[in-house]
Amino acid sequence: MAIDLTLFDLKTGKELSMPSGYDETTPRSFHSYMEADSASLAHREILKNAMVAAGFEIYPWEWWHYDFKGWETCYTYDIWHADIRKANRELSG
Repeated sequence: MAIDLTLFDLKTGKELSMPSGYDETTPRSFHSYMEADSASLAHREILKNAMVAAGFEIYPWEWWHYDFKGWETCYTYDIWHADIRKANRELSG
């Protein structure tokens, strides 16, 4: 019900600049942080707008983390990745 992500330039394959590094635990990671260069702030805004339009909410303290709206009311399963991969192989024949 949550995702961590960033933006990449599809032509170069390079990660776009953001106000902080991924998983950085400083105020630079906050959505409210405005002291970064204009390109990094614009990239963060593009990511935020796309994720909000897709039904996600920001996590105010991490520009890379988004929660799906209403996740609290959804039932979550505790399934191991290996079990998911096995089921996918079986379904694909």
